[in-house]
Amino acid sequence: MNIPLGTPEKKFVELKYETIMSDLKEFMEKKKTGYFAILVEGKHGFQEAFLAIDTGMIFASAFEYLKYGKVYKAGEALKRSLNAFFADKGLYDVYVWNTQQVELFKVFNDDLILLENINPVKFSQVMPKTRENFEEDDLREFLVKEETREDLLKKYKMEEIKEEKPLEDQIVKDLEQGVIDEHKILQEMLEEYLNKSKEEKPKMTEETSKLNEEPPVGHGVEKFKELALKENRE
Repeated sequence: MNIPLGTPEKKFVELKYETIMSDLKEFMEKKKTGYFAILVEGKHGFQEAFLAIDTGMIFASAFEYLKYGKVYKAGEALKRSLNAFFADKGLYDVYVWNTQQVELFKVFNDDLILLENINPVKFSQVMPKTRENFEEDDLREFLVKEETREDLLKKYKMEEIKEEKPLEDQIVKDLEQGVIDEHKILQEMLEEYLNKSKEEKPKMTEETSKLNEEPPVGHGVEKFKELALKENRE
């Protein structure tokens, strides 16, 4: 996605449903041109929503689960971007484009353009009334893999292994005899275990892991982390 930066109108605004709805409606009613970039923290990592607006009408959208690199475009992205308004934690930026910038965006991002522009009247019809749980369904393929790895680690107590050679031998024996399902996930996990250094690494708490995620893109990610750290300290 290639986005002309534009002129910032608002930056790092704390996401609240009433606030972003008010800002978006005002932006549209005044027939402004630009975009809203929204960053929220979901159950499974950061999500970025994007709404492009031309003379008061939403005409393009993109949505990405940053941790997994899963992207939605146009209509499917619009559903998820509007749903992000209901998130518990988030930030958003508002930028204004000039005529040249919006035309440049359209040329390089034609796959994000909606089949029908959303004017203020249409917006009230498409805006969901309550939050929908897209996340679990959208990320099912990734979450199943993660859960499988976690279950297997617990089953063989690999997180506690230092130099337990007998257990290593038993795992290899079970694999050879077909006791263990030769699923790709298990193979990758076993290879990682058998080849890894025997030096035990410190564990990261869930909070530390979350704060150290480094999404490849995202408006206000660093600011989001600052707010999260501040909350933890308090």
